[in-house]
Amino acid sequence: MGLLFSSQGQRRVLELIVAQKLSLRVYTNDHEPTPATSLADLVEPRGRTGYKPRTLDSGLWTIVESGDEGVASYAQYPKEVFQFDSPPLELYGYFVQADDETLMWAERFPDGPWKIKTAGSRAAITPRIELEMS
Repeated sequence: MGLLFSSQGQRRVLELIVAQKLSLRVYTNDHEPTPATSLADLVEPRGRTGYKPRTLDSGLWTIVESGDEGVASYAQYPKEVFQFDSPPLELYGYFVQADDETLMWAERFPDGPWKIKTAGSRAAITPRIELEMS
């Protein structure tokens, strides 16, 4: 039998995760994240003028605690906008990395890849982590 977190426990787990020094990044290779995914599997658009990872301020996360059975609690960060000055480029998803270079989570864009075709194009990402309920 797996662990069962109370609603308050779910909230605390999320608080502990987002209290770390985290950065938001994008990846440009055609990779479907799995539990075995590592940082080496995700290719950032290095050298692309305008791209740089975003530091996520731990105080800006909103944590929504679910009291309903079967409904997950989650943490969401305000929208972050990346601007790219050296197209063409395809973005397949985003990932969140801890300061100690641990891959925390990755998400492939369901409507991706996002095609960056012109200089000044932007990509808006709202990082979110949701606890899976079973």
